[in-house]
Amino acid sequence: MFRDNKNTFDYAKESAYSEGKAEGIAAGIAEGIAAGKAKGKAEGIAEGIAAGKAEGIAAGKKESMKYVAEKLKEKGMDTDFIMETTGLTRDEIGSL
Repeated sequence: MFRDNKNTFDYAKESAYSEGKAEGIAAGIAEGIAAGKAKGKAEGIAEGIAAGKAEGIAAGKKESMKYVAEKLKEKGMDTDFIMETTGLTRDEIGSL
């Protein structure tokens, strides 16, 4: 009788261990996925902000060069000099 009870207890213990282990693995995977998503989202946002800043800075520089070119053009400066100074194309300067 004792041996039967011990076998039953050992089986229950092993079953509980297996179930607990499976639940732990599933919880760990879910937690890892959630952490990975959060990290990926944060990195994506940071990259988007950096790209947006870079585009904004480039657009701002272009606009300021157009402003300078327009002022130089108003002062009668040569188009080739304006192109060299601002980096704008002949067409961009002509459209000012």
